[in-house]
Amino acid sequence: MAAAAAERPGPSITKTQRSSAAREGAFRFLESDRISTDAIADAVYDKTGLDCGGERTVYVAVDQMVLSLTDRKNIRGLGPSHNRVSNDLRTLHWMNSLALDARGTPVGLIDQQHWIRDDELKTRVRGDRRPAAKRESWKWVDALESAEQRFRTTKSKCRRWYVMDRGADHHGVWAQVEKHSLNVTIRACYERVIKRNGRVRRLKSTLARQPVIESFSLRVPESENRTARVARFEVRMLRAPTRVRPRKLGGEIWLDLTAVQVREVSHVPSGNARIVWRLLSTVEAKTKQDVMDIVR
Repeated sequence: MAAAAAERPGPSITKTQRSSAAREGAFRFLESDRISTDAIADAVYDKTGLDCGGERTVYVAVDQMVLSLTDRKNIRGLGPSHNRVSNDLRTLHWMNSLALDARGTPVGLIDQQHWIRDDELKTRVRGDRRPAAKRESWKWVDALESAEQRFRTTKSKCRRWYVMDRGADHHGVWAQVEKHSLNVTIRACYERVIKRNGRVRRLKSTLARQPVIESFSLRVPESENRTARVARFEVRMLRAPTRVRPRKLGGEIWLDLTAVQVREVSHVPSGNARIVWRLLSTVEAKTKQDVMDIVR
């Protein structure tokens, strides 16, 4: 079924399956109460874990996505979209953990979380009074735990390097990183404080004052708020003890992190914001190439 769908992508089963027998079989499969979607997913994740065992280093890209469907009668059992243009959209949220080899070629999904938002919940973080483990931001923690458990279950000995976007700059994620001594690179969302030369300093301003260690050009694709261009970037780096969890959230956690700033220095088209990435990584960078591996 999957091979046929890959060969002939289409909007429905009748378009992807070649024969009437194949279509009937596909419908029976999907409608059967004896088919467990969890069991199918587990088989996929286990296969990915086994395949990763043959790799020296595996990158695990973790990010959230939203599947939006038109549901005018609200009968699909999906959650709110908070779309200001259309009230007909309902959504399903996913957190994908995609394993890739050292060349960036996908090995497969090692984990996938999905959930539906509650219509009654407020969209602002400050209005959410639930415990941290019940909030949507905790899905990053669940994804990290599940992926690590899958690697352990399949006895994969590869070096794992998790790459996560700004939503993962969360105290719960950093607690898991400390607990399991994980290799991670996370795009920073919040200001941090660091210990440097015997003093506590702010990360952003300290990092911005470091010498430029490398520069490179990158083709920036067009997006809703960005003009396509070839941009020039400068790279700065420091490594220091960094506070990733304050005392009020369960006790301070300090980790030795490599902080990397990647800042656009070429001309920025009118109406565009200058691109600045701040990356926090547990991976130690002793050379310029180590730093650029984090950037890559």
